[in-house]
Amino acid sequence: MEISSATAEGRRSAQEDRFLIHETDAGALLVVADGVNGSKTAAKVIEHLPELFNQHYMHHGGHDATFKHIFEELNRLTEEETSGAAVSFAWVTRDFRLAIVGVLGDCPVRIFGKEKSSTLWSSPTHDVNFNAKELSAAVGRGAVSLGGCITTDRKSGTAIQLSRMLGYRDLAPILNRKPEVMKVPLKIRATILLATDGLKLTDDEIFSCLSQGYSAQQILEASLAKDDSDNTTVIVCRALPYHPHATVKKI
Repeated sequence: MEISSATAEGRRSAQEDRFLIHETDAGALLVVADGVNGSKTAAKVIEHLPELFNQHYMHHGGHDATFKHIFEELNRLTEEETSGAAVSFAWVTRDFRLAIVGVLGDCPVRIFGKEKSSTLWSSPTHDVNFNAKELSAAVGRGAVSLGGCITTDRKSGTAIQLSRMLGYRDLAPILNRKPEVMKVPLKIRATILLATDGLKLTDDEIFSCLSQGYSAQQILEASLAKDDSDNTTVIVCRALPYHPHATVKKI
C-alpha cells in the first residue's frame, strides 16, 4: 500500500481535526476524526484507537464485531466530554483485497475503482439535513428538529446537524454512537480516500484528482483553493504492485 496524508487548519482559529495511520503486519487502519466544539474528544479517539484495535483484533480479527467493540469502548471513554467528534475509518488488509469501512457522522469515505462508474463505496452522511432516516431516528430518541439541527428541547442552547457522533455530553440522549460499517472487496487499482468535512471537492473532482495520481497533499491544496474556510484532513490509500513481503509505504 501507498498511503499519504495531509491536514490544514484553514481559516479556523484552531485545528480540531485529528487523524491516524496505524500499521500492523495484517494491514493498515486509517482514521479521520473531526472535532466539534473543541478537539478533546477527537484527540482522545486517536490516542486510544491503536491499543483498542490491537486488543480487539486479537480476539475478533478483521470482522464487524471488532469495530462494534472498539466504538463501544470509545463511547465509554468520551461520553463525559463536552466536545464531540465525527469519525470515519478504513481497515485495509495488507494484500489490498478487502477494506472494512465505517462512518459515524459526516466525514466522507470514497472507494473508487479504475473508472468513475465503478465506485466501490460512498459513505452515508448522518447530517439530518441530507438523511431523512437519520432525522426520523433522532426524533424517535427524543430529539427536536430546529432550523436544520437537532436538540434536546427548544430552550436548549445546544444543537447540532449530526445524528451520530462521539462525545457531546449535552446531547447524549439523542445521539447514536454506532458507526455504519461495511465490508468492501477491493479491485485492482482501487483507491481509498478519507477526509473530514472540510474537503469541498465533488466526487467527480475527487476522482479526477485520484486518477491523475494526486497525493493527499495535492488533493488538500485543490480543496483549499476552492474553499479554505474549515479544518480539512485527507488520507489517500492506493495499492502497490503485489509483493509477498511488501510493507506500507507512506508519502
